[in-house]
Amino acid sequence: MRKAFLFFSMCSLLLSSCSGDDNDTTNSGNTITLPIAFDFRGVTVPDNATSIDLNDINVKAGNTYHHTTGWTDCADSNNAVLENVTYDVSEQSAIAIGTGNYNTLIADIGNLPAIQKIIIDMASYGMTRISLCDGNNVIAENNIGESQNGRTTVTLNVNNKKADKLYIGCLEGGLYSIRIE
Repeated sequence: MRKAFLFFSMCSLLLSSCSGDDNDTTNSGNTITLPIAFDFRGVTVPDNATSIDLNDINVKAGNTYHHTTGWTDCADSNNAVLENVTYDVSEQSAIAIGTGNYNTLIADIGNLPAIQKIIIDMASYGMTRISLCDGNNVIAENNIGESQNGRTTVTLNVNNKKADKLYIGCLEGGLYSIRIE
C-alpha cells in the first residue's frame, strides 16, 4: 500500500508540473503571476547603468518629454544612465526620474498577463505622466499636474489589458514602488 501511494504521489507531481505549460506566461522558465511588486527603496543603481533587472522585468531610462512638444508616447529608451535620489533623510533612496540625464523610467512588461491596474508610490515635484503601451498604441494613461507636496500615490486603471511597456515620466521626482495587479 505504501509503495502504491508513493508511486501515485510521484505521478501526480509529474503531471501537475507539466500541465498548462503551453498557456503560462513565462520568462526564463518561471511563471509570472499578478500581483507583482517592485520596491525601489534602497535599490542601489550601479554606476553608469542604463538598465536593471527587477523580478525578471527589465527597466531602462529615457527622455520622453521635450519642452516644445510635451510627452512622447510609446518612445524607445535612449539608454540614459539610471540614478538614485533621496528626498527625505528618514527614507531610503528611490530611483530618480526627472533628472538631467532622463525623465522617464521604461519597464518591459510584455511577459506579464493582462493587467487590471497599476499603483505607483512616488515623489513628484513636476508634471507626471504614466502610460501603458502595446506597440505604438497607448492603452491607458494618467497625467498629473505639478505636485507641491512631493509624495503621492498614482493609480492607473487598465481594465484587463495586456501591454508591452510601462512608462513613468516626471519632470522631477523619484520612484519608491510599483504594484501591478
